[in-house]
Amino acid sequence: MVSHVRCFSVVSENDFGPIQKVVGSKVEDAQRIQCKYAKSVVIPTPATVIFLLLTRQESVRFLEMLEEAETEVISLNMMALFRT
Repeated sequence: MVSHVRCFSVVSENDFGPIQKVVGSKVEDAQRIQCKYAKSVVIPTPATVIFLLLTRQESVRFLEMLEEAETEVISLNMMALFRT
């Protein structure tokens, strides 16, 4: 049985680099995993007892989502420069 935990947290621009580094490292490690359906990629969270448990493909997609989010934050900040 899996319980769902909702954690609402604000991620700042400064958080993207370290998060991407951890996830990217885990994605590289996951390339050696034989079974692509095994949930064997463990990503720590700020909560001491909560971890993300992902398949190799899920971890790749999570990294892509982080990169997209970082790009969006940068774009929004650039657009804010032109607002008066």
